[in-house]
Amino acid sequence: MSLLTELNKAFEAIAVNGAIGDPSGKPAYAYMRVSTPEQAEEGRSGIPRQVQHIHEVAKQKGYRIAWDQVFMDDDSGYEFRTRTGLTALRREYMGGKPKARAVVMEHLDRLSRNADWHQGFLLDEMKQYGIEPVFWKAFSSRIERAVMGAIAQDGMEQSKQRMIEGTRMKAQNGRVTAKTRTYGYKFVDSNGKEGIQALKDTHYALLEQEAWVVKHIFDAIAYSDKTIRAVAIGLEGKYPPPKRYKHWDPGMIRRIIRNPVYKGEFVASRFIDRKILQQDNEGNMKMVRERIERPPEEWIAVPFPAIVDAQTWEVANQRLDKNKQTSSRNAKNKYLLTGLVKCATCGYAMAIKSNHAMRQKKQYHYAAYICSGSKNRIPARVKEIGCDQLSHVLCHVLEDAVWSAICTVLLNPEVVIG
Repeated sequence: MSLLTELNKAFEAIAVNGAIGDPSGKPAYAYMRVSTPEQAEEGRSGIPRQVQHIHEVAKQKGYRIAWDQVFMDDDSGYEFRTRTGLTALRREYMGGKPKARAVVMEHLDRLSRNADWHQGFLLDEMKQYGIEPVFWKAFSSRIERAVMGAIAQDGMEQSKQRMIEGTRMKAQNGRVTAKTRTYGYKFVDSNGKEGIQALKDTHYALLEQEAWVVKHIFDAIAYSDKTIRAVAIGLEGKYPPPKRYKHWDPGMIRRIIRNPVYKGEFVASRFIDRKILQQDNEGNMKMVRERIERPPEEWIAVPFPAIVDAQTWEVANQRLDKNKQTSSRNAKNKYLLTGLVKCATCGYAMAIKSNHAMRQKKQYHYAAYICSGSKNRIPARVKEIGCDQLSHVLCHVLEDAVWSAICTVLLNPEVVIG
Protein backbone atom coordinates (compact mmCIF):
# COMPACT_ATOMS: atom_id res chain seq x y z
CA MET A 1 0.00 0.00 0.00
CA SER A 2 1.41 3.41 -0.97
CA LEU A 3 1.96 6.17 1.58
CA LEU A 4 -0.69 8.34 -0.07
CA THR A 5 -3.22 5.49 0.09
CA GLU A 6 -2.37 4.91 3.74
CA LEU A 7 -2.73 8.62 4.47
CA ASN A 8 -6.13 8.72 2.79
CA LYS A 9 -7.24 5.63 4.71
CA ALA A 10 -6.20 7.16 8.06
CA PHE A 11 -7.83 10.49 7.14
CA GLU A 12 -11.15 8.96 6.10
CA ALA A 13 -11.29 6.83 9.28
CA ILE A 14 -11.78 9.92 11.47
CA ALA A 15 -13.07 12.52 9.00
CA VAL A 16 -16.50 14.11 9.42
CA ASN A 17 -18.06 15.66 6.34
CA GLY A 18 -14.77 15.32 4.47
CA ALA A 19 -12.60 17.01 7.11
CA ILE A 20 -10.73 16.31 10.33
CA GLY A 21 -10.53 18.57 13.38
CA ASP A 22 -13.52 20.78 14.23
CA PRO A 23 -16.24 20.24 11.55
CA SER A 24 -17.40 23.85 11.98
CA GLY A 25 -13.99 25.39 12.65
CA LYS A 26 -11.79 27.79 10.70
CA PRO A 27 -9.99 26.34 7.67
CA ALA A 28 -6.39 25.19 8.17
CA TYR A 29 -3.67 23.27 6.37
CA ALA A 30 -2.04 20.13 7.71
CA TYR A 31 1.54 19.07 7.11
CA MET A 32 3.11 15.74 8.02
CA ARG A 33 6.30 13.91 7.15
CA VAL A 34 7.59 10.36 7.51
CA SER A 35 11.35 10.41 7.58
CA THR A 36 12.61 6.96 6.59
CA PRO A 37 11.35 3.81 4.85
CA GLU A 38 11.66 2.03 8.21
CA GLN A 39 9.40 4.56 9.92
CA ALA A 40 6.91 4.39 7.07
CA GLU A 41 6.82 0.59 7.14
CA GLU A 42 6.88 -0.02 10.89
CA GLY A 43 3.23 -0.91 11.22
CA ARG A 44 2.50 2.23 9.21
CA SER A 45 2.26 3.87 12.63
CA GLY A 46 3.86 7.13 11.51
CA ILE A 47 1.01 8.23 9.25
CA PRO A 48 -2.06 7.28 11.36
CA ARG A 49 -0.38 8.67 14.47
CA GLN A 50 0.30 12.05 12.87
CA VAL A 51 -3.21 12.22 11.40
CA GLN A 52 -4.70 11.44 14.83
CA HIS A 53 -2.56 14.01 16.64
CA ILE A 54 -3.25 16.70 14.04
CA HIS A 55 -6.97 15.91 14.31
CA GLU A 56 -6.83 16.27 18.10
CA VAL A 57 -5.08 19.64 18.22
CA ALA A 58 -7.10 21.01 15.29
CA LYS A 59 -10.32 20.10 17.08
CA GLN A 60 -9.05 21.65 20.32
CA LYS A 61 -7.99 24.90 18.60
CA GLY A 62 -11.08 25.13 16.41
CA TYR A 63 -9.61 24.33 12.97
CA ARG A 64 -11.15 22.35 10.14
CA ILE A 65 -8.78 20.52 7.74
CA ALA A 66 -10.18 19.28 4.43
CA TRP A 67 -8.47 16.55 2.41
CA ASP A 68 -7.28 18.95 -0.31
CA GLN A 69 -5.47 21.00 2.35
CA VAL A 70 -3.32 18.11 3.59
CA PHE A 71 0.34 18.06 2.52
CA MET A 72 2.76 15.19 3.12
CA ASP A 73 6.38 14.24 2.40
CA ASP A 74 8.31 10.98 2.52
CA ASP A 75 11.67 12.56 3.25
CA SER A 76 14.52 12.56 5.75
CA GLY A 77 14.00 16.12 6.95
CA TYR A 78 17.68 16.99 6.41
CA GLU A 79 16.68 19.54 3.76
CA PHE A 80 13.45 21.39 3.10
CA ARG A 81 13.81 23.05 -0.30
CA THR A 82 13.61 19.74 -2.17
CA ARG A 83 10.52 18.41 -0.39
CA THR A 84 7.60 18.40 -2.83
CA GLY A 85 4.85 18.45 -0.20
CA LEU A 86 6.37 21.30 1.81
CA THR A 87 7.15 23.21 -1.39
CA ALA A 88 3.52 22.90 -2.49
CA LEU A 89 2.34 24.10 0.95
CA ARG A 90 4.68 27.11 0.84
CA ARG A 91 3.49 28.04 -2.64
CA GLU A 92 -0.07 27.77 -1.38
CA TYR A 93 0.29 30.26 1.47
CA MET A 94 2.76 32.50 -0.40
CA GLY A 95 0.59 32.70 -3.52
CA GLY A 96 -1.48 35.66 -2.38
CA LYS A 97 -4.82 33.88 -1.89
CA PRO A 98 -4.34 31.18 0.78
CA LYS A 99 -7.35 29.04 1.67
CA ALA A 100 -6.36 29.06 5.35
CA ARG A 101 -4.34 31.01 7.90
CA ALA A 102 -2.88 28.16 9.94
CA VAL A 103 -0.75 25.04 9.44
CA VAL A 104 -1.32 22.19 11.88
CA MET A 105 1.56 19.77 12.53
CA GLU A 106 2.36 17.06 15.01
CA HIS A 107 5.75 18.38 16.09
CA LEU A 108 8.34 20.97 15.05
CA ASP A 109 10.77 18.32 13.78
CA ARG A 110 8.17 17.24 11.19
CA LEU A 111 8.72 20.68 9.65
CA SER A 112 12.51 20.30 9.76
CA ARG A 113 15.14 18.63 11.91
CA ASN A 114 17.65 21.40 11.29
CA ALA A 115 17.53 23.74 14.29
CA ASP A 116 20.38 26.00 13.17
CA TRP A 117 18.25 27.96 10.71
CA HIS A 118 15.72 25.81 8.78
CA GLN A 119 13.17 25.77 11.60
CA GLY A 120 13.51 29.48 12.31
CA PHE A 121 13.41 30.38 8.62
CA LEU A 122 10.20 28.44 7.97
CA LEU A 123 8.47 29.69 11.10
CA ASP A 124 9.46 33.28 10.31
CA GLU A 125 8.26 32.87 6.73
CA MET A 126 4.87 31.67 7.95
CA LYS A 127 4.67 34.65 10.29
CA GLN A 128 5.43 37.06 7.42
CA TYR A 129 2.55 35.61 5.39
CA GLY A 130 0.13 35.65 8.31
CA ILE A 131 0.16 31.87 8.80
CA GLU A 132 -0.05 30.50 12.35
CA PRO A 133 1.91 27.27 13.00
CA VAL A 134 -0.06 24.97 15.34
CA PHE A 135 1.63 21.94 16.94
CA TRP A 136 0.10 18.95 18.70
CA LYS A 137 3.19 18.95 20.92
CA ALA A 138 3.56 22.65 21.65
CA PHE A 139 6.42 24.45 23.39
CA SER A 140 6.01 26.51 26.55
CA SER A 141 8.82 28.90 25.59
CA ARG A 142 11.40 29.77 22.96
CA ILE A 143 14.07 28.20 25.17
CA GLU A 144 12.25 24.86 25.18
CA ARG A 145 11.81 25.08 21.41
CA ALA A 146 15.54 25.81 20.93
CA VAL A 147 16.57 22.93 23.22
CA MET A 148 14.22 20.42 21.57
CA GLY A 149 15.29 21.64 18.14
CA ALA A 150 18.95 21.14 19.03
CA ILE A 151 18.20 17.60 20.27
CA ALA A 152 16.42 16.80 17.01
CA GLN A 153 19.32 18.19 14.98
CA ASP A 154 21.88 16.19 16.96
CA GLY A 155 19.85 13.06 16.24
CA MET A 156 19.72 13.98 12.56
CA GLU A 157 23.49 14.52 12.33
CA GLN A 158 24.17 11.24 14.12
CA SER A 159 21.83 9.47 11.70
CA LYS A 160 23.62 11.02 8.72
CA GLN A 161 26.99 9.90 10.09
CA ARG A 162 25.68 6.37 10.61
CA MET A 163 24.40 6.35 7.03
CA ILE A 164 27.83 7.44 5.73
CA GLU A 165 29.63 4.80 7.77
CA GLY A 166 27.08 2.17 6.74
CA THR A 167 27.57 3.02 3.05
CA ARG A 168 31.35 2.68 3.36
CA MET A 169 31.03 -0.65 5.15
CA LYS A 170 28.60 -1.84 2.48
CA ALA A 171 31.15 -1.02 -0.24
CA GLN A 172 34.01 -2.64 1.71
CA ASN A 173 31.94 -5.83 1.83
CA GLY A 174 31.74 -5.83 -1.97
CA ARG A 175 28.20 -4.53 -2.33
CA VAL A 176 27.03 -1.82 -4.71
CA THR A 177 25.99 1.38 -2.91
CA ALA A 178 23.85 2.85 -5.72
CA LYS A 179 20.25 3.51 -4.71
CA THR A 180 18.94 3.07 -8.26
CA ARG A 181 20.32 0.54 -10.69
CA THR A 182 22.43 1.53 -13.67
CA TYR A 183 20.97 0.77 -17.11
CA GLY A 184 22.14 -2.69 -18.17
CA TYR A 185 22.24 -4.11 -14.64
CA LYS A 186 19.82 -5.45 -12.05
CA PHE A 187 20.10 -5.79 -8.29
CA VAL A 188 20.61 -9.30 -6.90
CA ASP A 189 21.59 -10.63 -3.48
CA SER A 190 24.86 -12.40 -2.67
CA ASN A 191 23.31 -15.64 -4.01
CA GLY A 192 22.50 -14.03 -7.35
CA LYS A 193 18.74 -13.90 -6.71
CA GLU A 194 16.37 -10.99 -7.24
CA GLY A 195 13.76 -10.00 -4.65
CA ILE A 196 13.34 -8.03 -1.44
CA GLN A 197 16.69 -9.19 -0.04
CA ALA A 198 18.45 -7.75 -3.12
CA LEU A 199 17.33 -4.26 -2.08
CA LYS A 200 19.58 -4.53 0.98
CA ASP A 201 22.22 -7.05 -0.05
CA THR A 202 22.87 -5.16 -3.29
CA HIS A 203 25.05 -6.72 -5.97
CA TYR A 204 25.00 -6.12 -9.72
CA ALA A 205 24.14 -8.75 -12.32
CA LEU A 206 23.63 -8.27 -16.04
CA LEU A 207 20.13 -7.53 -17.29
CA GLU A 208 20.59 -9.32 -20.60
CA GLN A 209 18.46 -7.25 -23.00
CA GLU A 210 19.70 -3.91 -21.68
CA ALA A 211 23.29 -5.19 -21.51
CA TRP A 212 23.04 -6.12 -25.20
CA VAL A 213 21.94 -2.56 -26.02
CA VAL A 214 24.88 -1.11 -24.08
CA LYS A 215 27.33 -3.41 -25.89
CA HIS A 216 25.77 -2.46 -29.23
CA ILE A 217 26.25 1.24 -28.43
CA PHE A 218 29.93 0.81 -27.55
CA ASP A 219 30.66 -1.36 -30.60
CA ALA A 220 28.88 1.06 -32.93
CA ILE A 221 30.84 4.07 -31.67
CA ALA A 222 34.19 2.33 -31.25
CA TYR A 223 34.33 0.18 -34.39
CA SER A 224 32.10 1.81 -37.01
CA ASP A 225 31.62 5.24 -38.56
CA LYS A 226 28.22 5.75 -36.95
CA THR A 227 27.54 9.01 -35.12
CA ILE A 228 25.87 9.03 -31.71
CA ARG A 229 22.79 10.54 -33.40
CA ALA A 230 22.67 7.62 -35.86
CA VAL A 231 22.95 5.16 -32.97
CA ALA A 232 20.09 6.91 -31.13
CA ILE A 233 17.88 6.80 -34.25
CA GLY A 234 18.65 3.10 -34.69
CA LEU A 235 17.55 2.31 -31.12
CA GLU A 236 14.41 4.49 -31.13
CA GLY A 237 11.22 2.43 -31.12
CA LYS A 238 13.08 -0.88 -30.83
CA TYR A 239 14.33 -0.79 -27.24
CA PRO A 240 12.99 1.20 -24.26
CA PRO A 241 15.35 4.02 -23.21
CA PRO A 242 16.77 4.12 -19.67
CA LYS A 243 14.65 5.04 -16.66
CA ARG A 244 12.17 7.88 -17.11
CA TYR A 245 13.21 8.96 -20.61
CA LYS A 246 10.77 8.82 -23.50
CA HIS A 247 13.30 8.76 -26.32
CA TRP A 248 16.88 7.87 -27.07
CA ASP A 249 18.96 10.96 -27.79
CA PRO A 250 22.63 11.72 -28.49
CA GLY A 251 23.20 13.09 -24.98
CA MET A 252 22.04 9.82 -23.43
CA ILE A 253 24.32 7.79 -25.70
CA ARG A 254 27.22 10.04 -24.71
CA ARG A 255 26.55 9.55 -20.98
CA ILE A 256 26.49 5.76 -21.38
CA ILE A 257 29.84 5.77 -23.18
CA ARG A 258 31.42 7.99 -20.52
CA ASN A 259 30.29 5.77 -17.64
CA PRO A 260 33.19 3.59 -16.33
CA VAL A 261 30.66 1.24 -14.73
CA TYR A 262 30.31 -0.53 -18.08
CA LYS A 263 33.93 -1.68 -18.02
CA GLY A 264 33.42 -3.10 -14.53
CA GLU A 265 34.57 -0.14 -12.43
CA PHE A 266 32.23 0.88 -9.64
CA VAL A 267 33.91 3.21 -7.17
CA ALA A 268 32.18 4.04 -3.89
CA SER A 269 33.10 6.85 -1.50
CA ARG A 270 34.68 8.82 -4.37
CA PHE A 271 32.77 12.05 -3.79
CA ILE A 272 31.56 13.96 -0.77
CA ASP A 273 28.96 16.71 -0.66
CA ARG A 274 29.44 19.86 1.36
CA LYS A 275 27.61 23.16 1.70
CA ILE A 276 29.25 26.45 0.84
CA LEU A 277 28.12 30.06 0.63
CA GLN A 278 27.96 31.31 -2.94
CA GLN A 279 26.95 34.62 -4.48
CA ASP A 280 24.22 34.50 -7.12
CA ASN A 281 23.86 36.75 -10.17
CA GLU A 282 21.96 39.35 -8.14
CA GLY A 283 24.69 39.61 -5.51
CA ASN A 284 22.81 37.65 -2.83
CA MET A 285 24.62 35.01 -0.77
CA LYS A 286 23.02 31.59 -0.63
CA MET A 287 23.94 28.15 0.60
CA VAL A 288 24.64 25.68 -2.22
CA ARG A 289 25.72 22.06 -2.32
CA GLU A 290 29.16 21.36 -3.79
CA ARG A 291 30.43 17.90 -4.74
CA ILE A 292 34.16 17.40 -4.31
CA GLU A 293 36.35 14.39 -4.99
CA ARG A 294 37.92 12.54 -2.08
CA PRO A 295 41.63 11.56 -2.14
CA PRO A 296 42.08 8.39 -4.27
CA GLU A 297 43.24 6.40 -1.24
CA GLU A 298 39.71 6.79 0.22
CA TRP A 299 37.99 5.33 -2.85
CA ILE A 300 36.50 1.86 -2.54
CA ALA A 301 36.44 -0.28 -5.70
CA VAL A 302 33.52 -2.72 -5.86
CA PRO A 303 33.97 -5.64 -8.30
CA PHE A 304 31.09 -6.67 -10.56
CA PRO A 305 30.60 -7.93 -14.13
CA ALA A 306 31.63 -5.66 -17.01
CA ILE A 307 29.48 -5.31 -20.13
CA VAL A 308 32.35 -4.23 -22.41
CA ASP A 309 36.08 -4.85 -22.15
CA ALA A 310 38.43 -2.04 -21.16
CA GLN A 311 39.83 -1.67 -24.70
CA THR A 312 36.40 -1.14 -26.26
CA TRP A 313 35.52 1.39 -23.56
CA GLU A 314 38.75 3.33 -24.19
CA VAL A 315 38.33 3.32 -27.99
CA ALA A 316 34.74 4.55 -27.74
CA ASN A 317 35.75 7.34 -25.37
CA GLN A 318 38.68 8.35 -27.58
CA ARG A 319 36.22 8.60 -30.46
CA LEU A 320 34.04 10.96 -28.41
CA ASP A 321 37.08 13.03 -27.47
CA LYS A 322 38.06 13.35 -31.11
CA ASN A 323 34.52 14.36 -32.13
CA LYS A 324 34.50 16.96 -29.35
CA GLN A 325 37.74 18.51 -30.62
CA THR A 326 36.38 18.84 -34.15
CA SER A 327 32.90 19.91 -33.07
CA SER A 328 31.52 23.15 -34.48
CA ARG A 329 30.89 24.22 -30.88
CA ASN A 330 34.64 24.56 -30.48
CA ALA A 331 35.04 26.78 -33.53
CA LYS A 332 37.42 29.72 -33.14
CA ASN A 333 35.00 32.14 -34.78
CA LYS A 334 32.78 34.07 -32.36
CA TYR A 335 29.31 35.13 -33.38
CA LEU A 336 27.50 38.23 -32.19
CA LEU A 337 24.22 36.62 -31.12
CA THR A 338 25.46 33.27 -29.78
CA GLY A 339 23.18 32.25 -26.92
CA LEU A 340 20.88 35.26 -27.38
CA VAL A 341 18.59 34.18 -30.23
CA LYS A 342 15.61 31.90 -29.64
CA CYS A 343 13.29 30.18 -32.11
CA ALA A 344 10.00 32.06 -32.52
CA THR A 345 8.09 28.76 -32.89
CA CYS A 346 9.33 26.49 -30.09
CA GLY A 347 11.44 28.79 -27.91
CA TYR A 348 14.61 26.66 -28.13
CA ALA A 349 17.93 28.47 -28.50
CA MET A 350 19.30 28.99 -31.98
CA ALA A 351 22.55 27.07 -32.53
CA ILE A 352 25.35 27.84 -34.98
CA LYS A 353 25.63 25.73 -38.12
CA SER A 354 29.05 26.18 -39.74
CA ASN A 355 30.13 24.68 -43.07
CA HIS A 356 32.11 25.17 -46.26
CA ALA A 357 30.72 25.28 -49.80
CA MET A 358 32.22 25.29 -53.30
CA ARG A 359 31.19 28.01 -55.72
CA GLN A 360 32.83 28.38 -59.11
CA LYS A 361 35.72 26.18 -57.98
CA LYS A 362 36.29 28.40 -54.93
CA GLN A 363 35.67 27.37 -51.35
CA TYR A 364 33.53 29.63 -49.18
CA HIS A 365 32.88 29.43 -45.46
CA TYR A 366 29.42 30.21 -44.18
CA ALA A 367 27.73 30.16 -40.78
CA ALA A 368 24.04 30.29 -39.93
CA TYR A 369 21.68 30.27 -36.96
CA ILE A 370 19.42 27.19 -36.86
CA CYS A 371 16.83 26.08 -34.31
CA SER A 372 18.31 23.59 -31.83
CA GLY A 373 14.84 22.09 -31.43
CA SER A 374 15.52 20.10 -34.58
CA LYS A 375 19.31 20.21 -34.97
CA ASN A 376 20.96 16.85 -34.16
CA ARG A 377 17.79 15.43 -32.58
CA ILE A 378 16.11 12.17 -33.49
CA PRO A 379 12.94 12.48 -35.63
CA ALA A 380 10.63 11.34 -32.80
CA ARG A 381 11.94 14.08 -30.51
CA VAL A 382 11.68 16.71 -33.27
CA LYS A 383 8.05 15.68 -33.81
CA GLU A 384 7.37 15.91 -30.06
CA ILE A 385 8.86 19.41 -29.88
CA GLY A 386 6.68 20.34 -32.84
CA CYS A 387 8.96 22.92 -34.46
CA ASP A 388 8.77 23.39 -38.22
CA GLN A 389 11.64 25.89 -38.43
CA LEU A 390 14.02 23.64 -40.35
CA SER A 391 15.61 26.39 -42.44
CA HIS A 392 18.52 28.53 -41.27
CA VAL A 393 19.35 32.23 -41.17
CA LEU A 394 22.82 33.28 -42.27
CA CYS A 395 24.75 34.85 -39.40
CA HIS A 396 25.81 37.96 -41.26
CA VAL A 397 22.25 38.64 -42.43
CA LEU A 398 20.72 38.44 -38.94
CA GLU A 399 23.61 40.24 -37.25
CA ASP A 400 23.53 43.09 -39.79
CA ALA A 401 19.80 43.50 -39.16
CA VAL A 402 20.32 43.59 -35.38
CA TRP A 403 23.21 46.08 -35.65
CA SER A 404 21.07 48.27 -37.89
CA ALA A 405 18.28 48.33 -35.30
CA ILE A 406 20.78 49.12 -32.49
CA CYS A 407 22.34 51.97 -34.49
CA THR A 408 18.88 53.40 -35.20
CA VAL A 409 18.15 53.51 -31.47
CA LEU A 410 21.56 54.99 -30.59
CA LEU A 411 21.34 57.70 -33.25
CA ASN A 412 17.71 58.48 -32.47
CA PRO A 413 17.30 58.43 -28.68
CA GLU A 414 13.77 59.78 -29.00
CA VAL A 415 12.80 56.26 -30.14
CA VAL A 416 13.61 54.96 -26.63
CA ILE A 417 12.25 58.01 -24.83
CA GLY A 418 9.00 57.82 -26.76
